[in-house]
Amino acid sequence: KSELTENMKEKTIRPPLDPDITFSDDPLRMMRCIRFATQLGFYIDDETFESLCRNRERIKIISRERIADELNKILLSPVPSKGFIDLERSGLLALIFPELMELQGVETRNGRAHKDNFYHTLEVLDNISRHTDNLWLRWAALLHDIAKPVVKKTDENGRDHFKTHGPAGEKLAGKILRRLKFDNVTIRNTCRLIRYHDLRPTPDAEDVRRAVNLIGEELFPLYLKVQKADLLSQSTYRREEKLARLSGVTEAYQGILESISACVVDEATDDGRNLL
Repeated sequence: KSELTENMKEKTIRPPLDPDITFSDDPLRMMRCIRFATQLGFYIDDETFESLCRNRERIKIISRERIADELNKILLSPVPSKGFIDLERSGLLALIFPELMELQGVETRNGRAHKDNFYHTLEVLDNISRHTDNLWLRWAALLHDIAKPVVKKTDENGRDHFKTHGPAGEKLAGKILRRLKFDNVTIRNTCRLIRYHDLRPTPDAEDVRRAVNLIGEELFPLYLKVQKADLLSQSTYRREEKLARLSGVTEAYQGILESISACVVDEATDDGRNLL
């Protein structure tokens, strides 16, 4: 009890028994260790973390459903990037989520280093987590660029291109979420957001209407959240211009909703008059 109190004071995760025995007996405890540290904002002490690294291969005996449950809890933490960084540092991420590991690496533009897609993705995830507890919206943020390594092309000037990474990401994300045994609704909504996350309509009302029809009325407000979280994690180059465009799109969308609402009221009034 006193040891637990001391750990709480120090904000440290440390199992009461030998960590090698603890993690070997039930390998899911490795995921739980990282999840608790993420949820509480605690530090995993060095001996425990070294044991995570030594025993990581044991995670292979754990069912995908139990792993998915722990990933969900990490995603729903206040700062989920902390958990994914610990999973990566311990070697667990490469075993349970190799596609996310593939994002590691720096883009080049005009021969110059730009950003690491793994850390960019985690920044997008943290950005969106400040504004929503929607689990599959957080999954969409985590997986929005998942197909970039698959479709990456480097031109003669050394610039990286990722054309079609939205549609390709929709397919790859579906494969990942099915592997983790998610339900069909979660898979469908998450994958649709990933497919269209990089769609950039102008603030013109007709252009926004087309985008709403393409993405879906229910998902369009969530698409706006994903895109804003993505823009805020990109370089400062033309960021204000991009955010201004997105703000214009949001205003146009609100205008469309108001016009629809007004039409509904008018129709109801007309119906009432006819009845009289």
